[in-house]
Parts: sequence; structure tokens; C-alpha cells
Amino acid sequence: MTPDEETHIRAVGRWFYGTDPATVTDALGDVLAEMVQKVIEGSRMMNLVPRPTGGPPGLSWVASQGVQMWFRAHRTDRVYEAVKRSVALGYKSAYNLAQYE
Repeated sequence: MTPDEETHIRAVGRWFYGTDPATVTDALGDVLAEMVQKVIEGSRMMNLVPRPTGGPPGLSWVASQGVQMWFRAHRTDRVYEAVKRSVALGYKSAYNLAQYE
């Protein structure tokens, strides 16, 4: 593993958990790559979830949600914090074990 790859893995680990991993291994890189993929997929799915109506839904709300879903789906630079935290929680054990493999 090159020093640049190690730096990148540390940065991604910090993004998920707030601190650098104790050690950087190939297994940790694999786990983090899978985690990033899950965040991207989950964020794409969240783009398709309609938002609350705030009252009885009407035809204008349906049309508005369709337009908003389209705009959210075509922005590729956004991830949802809820998705990131959910993935981090789900992979915490695998992340911790991968640091020492």
C-alpha cells in the first residue's frame, strides 16, 4: 500500500467515525470501500423518498414531489447524514476487526 492510499484510507475512516483508524490494513481499505458504496447507494435511494406533506396531499403536492425527486436524483455530490451514520453503525464491528487483520 502506498503512502497516498494509506492517507486516503485514514481520511475516509475519519469521515465515518471522527478519528483516524488505529492501523491501516488492506482489509480496512476493503471495508471502507464497501461502506462508501453503501452510502452512495443509500443516498441515491433517499433521493426518491417523498417528503412529508404538512397536510392533506393534493395534486400539486404530487407534482411538486415528482419535480423535487428528479432534481435530487440528478445531483451527484450529496450524501445523507442519516445514511452515513446508519452505514457506520452497521459496519462498526467489521471496521474495528479489519484494523487488525
